[in-house]
Amino acid sequence: MFKEILKQKEIKSELYLKRYIKFINYYINNNTNESYEKHHILPRKLFPKYIKSEWNIVKLPYRAHYLAHYMLAKIFGGSMWYAFNSMNNKNYNKISYINSTLYSKGKNETSTLLSELRKKEGKWIGDKNPSVKNPKIGNKNGMFNKKHSKETKEKMSNNWNKSGIREAWNKGKETGKLSKDHKEKISKSTKGKPKSEEWKQKMRKPQKIIKCPHCSKTGGNIMKRWHFDNCKFKQDLSKV
Repeated sequence: MFKEILKQKEIKSELYLKRYIKFINYYINNNTNESYEKHHILPRKLFPKYIKSEWNIVKLPYRAHYLAHYMLAKIFGGSMWYAFNSMNNKNYNKISYINSTLYSKGKNETSTLLSELRKKEGKWIGDKNPSVKNPKIGNKNGMFNKKHSKETKEKMSNNWNKSGIREAWNKGKETGKLSKDHKEKISKSTKGKPKSEEWKQKMRKPQKIIKCPHCSKTGGNIMKRWHFDNCKFKQDLSKV
């Protein structure tokens, strides 16, 4: 059913369309035992009419979901490259390795689309910029109707070296261990502050020791971030 609906839109690659259909049919007929995400077979952006249709949802393992969005980007182009590029930006820690070629392809296509959009609609300024939720423009800007003093301008200029690279804020300063005065200031700022009973109980409760089923290492809650799916994915890569 979804095959005919996909063809209602302009297809940029028949090859990837065939691959996508075969790919989706496999996961429709074979339930995955791995951790998964729900994927809209017909992209929501292009086919909003079918967003809530049950047949339009398929469970895909994380890696398969990533590849599905790449194929959709190749099939339709345009906004599908934004969707694919967002897969690279998700901080799930589910995929520890992202193919550099696919990452580069997604970035380049997205950059080209944004460039074309700016040429058509002009530069995105202030409220027109979709990446700025609360633009500080006009009288909302702290420097509105103000000017930097000559001394401030000199300081700002001195922060940049001859090669045009900004100097590190801590260059020439001692870093590392905190001084005794600094430690005392931190201690004074935290002393006397009341702690809730809920916070105290949480701090008293020992962390549950977890064992990674793939590398057999044990640890606290942080194990789920650095092991588990990451270790499994590394093992899968070693078999390829």
